[in-house]
Amino acid sequence: MASQRKTPTKKTVLWTTAIFMIFVAIGLAFIFRPKLASKPPTSPKGTYVAPQFKSQGELTLQRTDGTKTHVLEMEIADNPDERQTGMMKREKMDDNQAMLFIFDNEIIRSFWMSNTLVSLDIIFVNSNQEIVSIEKNAIPYDKSHYWSAEPARFVVEVVGGFCDEYNITSGDKVTWIRTDKF
Repeated sequence: MASQRKTPTKKTVLWTTAIFMIFVAIGLAFIFRPKLASKPPTSPKGTYVAPQFKSQGELTLQRTDGTKTHVLEMEIADNPDERQTGMMKREKMDDNQAMLFIFDNEIIRSFWMSNTLVSLDIIFVNSNQEIVSIEKNAIPYDKSHYWSAEPARFVVEVVGGFCDEYNITSGDKVTWIRTDKF
């Protein structure tokens, strides 16, 4: 005896279609939901507070012959969140300040200026702590990429124009002493 298959009723088809459409709508709403932006830091009165420089050590720039040219206060970005944020949303950077980005490996590096309010010189440094290339006067808010000419393990950001003013060039050395971890 052959089994007979029941034809679904009109009511069953409508309910099944309605449930399916609800799931599709929820899925599409989830996929195309607006990204929730993190709220910027605020003071107790609710006004925006820009990130402030925090000194974590001293960074020294030296000529190839070992002559020291400058000693700067240094802030360190050594984890993914700090490296991603960097100088973003900072309202100023003084001539005596630097931000040092520390990476685990030496590769061709790329930086950009998205959400960065001040012009920067981006100094790419290899594992031997030698400057391999410099991107001078990077433009605030620029979303184009600034690439290292050679593999770099470290990147130093200083205020735009610093490298020209103090004649910092490829081949110069960068050393630092971290004072916040001991």
